[in-house]
Amino acid sequence: MLLQLYPFEWAGSCPLGKVLCAERLCSVSGDWHIAWEVPSNGMLNFITVDSWASFLTIYPSYFFAAFLMPLIYGSWRLTVYHFLVGPRLAMLLTSNPNEVAAIWCLLSIGILLLVIKTPIRQIMFVKTWWLWPNENR
Repeated sequence: MLLQLYPFEWAGSCPLGKVLCAERLCSVSGDWHIAWEVPSNGMLNFITVDSWASFLTIYPSYFFAAFLMPLIYGSWRLTVYHFLVGPRLAMLLTSNPNEVAAIWCLLSIGILLLVIKTPIRQIMFVKTWWLWPNENR
């Protein structure tokens, strides 16, 4: 993810208009929260997805660490919960794609408190997973 922020000359730049892509690093007014403009390079411009979750492909390393890795090690319930009440809810709350990350960050406080301080924590606890060794089952 950090490699995408370094201005490698050979990598070019991200196309202006793409989510979180800009010529300068700046926070600007969004619909109801801040929106971010980030000058990233064009290292991963070949990844193009036109869907409601396209912002997740901008920084694939973050998507891998935040969503795919937890699925692999068995935390599927928390991953689904995190996705639905994190980025998905943030996308529903604004029409500005550059604002989604900031809203998601704001919602994260509530997301974590709901999981830590309520009975939802017991629901999120996974006791078995098909990738775990048999002795844990």
